[in-house]
Formats: sequence, C-alpha cells, structure tokens
Amino acid sequence: MQSSALQGLVAALVRCFSIYLGLTALRFAVQGVSFHSSDVHYLHLGYFVVTTLLFAGVAIALWHFHSAVAGRLLPATGDDQAKASALSGADFETGLIGAVGLYVAITALPQLANHGAWLFYDRELLGIHRAIEGRAAFVGSLIQLGLGVLLLLRAPGIRRLVARLRTGGT
Repeated sequence: MQSSALQGLVAALVRCFSIYLGLTALRFAVQGVSFHSSDVHYLHLGYFVVTTLLFAGVAIALWHFHSAVAGRLLPATGDDQAKASALSGADFETGLIGAVGLYVAITALPQLANHGAWLFYDRELLGIHRAIEGRAAFVGSLIQLGLGVLLLLRAPGIRRLVARLRTGGT
C-alpha cells in the first residue's frame, strides 16, 4: 500500500503532465488551422489532425486515470510504514527511466505521423525529390518510438544494467 501523500503528489504530477499534453494538442490545432487557412498548402492537414487527436487523447486519458497511473508508477511496497513513505534511490531511478521512455515515445508519435505523411503522400517537397530523406526520417522516428517503449517497459532491467556498469560488474 502506498503512502497517500506520495500517491497524491504523483497523481498531481500526472495531471500536470496531462495539462501540458493538452496545451500541446491545442498548439497543433492552432497551427493546423493557420496552415489550412493560408494560400499555400505545403503540409498535409491530416498531420495536424492526427497529432492533435493523439495528444488530446493521451491528455484526456491521463486526466481521467491519474490515480491509476500514479499507482502504476509507484513501486509496490510491503506493510512497513517507513518503507511505504520513503522512496529508495533504485525505485527513483526506475521511475525516471520510465518517465524518460514515456516522453521519448510520446514525442516520437507526431514525428512518425509527419514523416509517414511526407513519405507516403508527398514524394516531392517544393519540387525536390526526397524519397531517401523521407525514408530515413520515418525509420528514425520508428527507432525513437521503439527506444521510448523499451525504456518505458524495461526500466527495472535497464536500471540494474546501469548499476552493474557503474560498479564494474561486481
């Protein structure tokens, strides 16, 4: 059972992160309207729609399920009240690695949508053939998404690997 103060703090931080993602969705929506209302359309409107919906969906999910997310982010502890109220350094590192993985994965998704749109729908950018650059950017976004998911799902193992590398394998 987690300390209610610690879980409340993490839940508040999750809600703050959802507000940030909501503001990012709003920024993409405003940019999409701005680009769509201009005379020259060199970006696909689908990019802005997909990105806005993606960020808004994640923001709404985090806003509604902030307590559940906070419970999953905090490590399970025993009945000892001192253990429940204190967060060890290893658990803190695991949480940070997971948070970095979540950030990397979330930032990769709109880039993946953008590069996918350029790769599959617009073979030329302003008259310049860019098939190789488009493929490289798309693959780079896929790799970034994979690294983010790997960091998020394998945070405890990565923390143990880093600890082993720090101590020289002993």
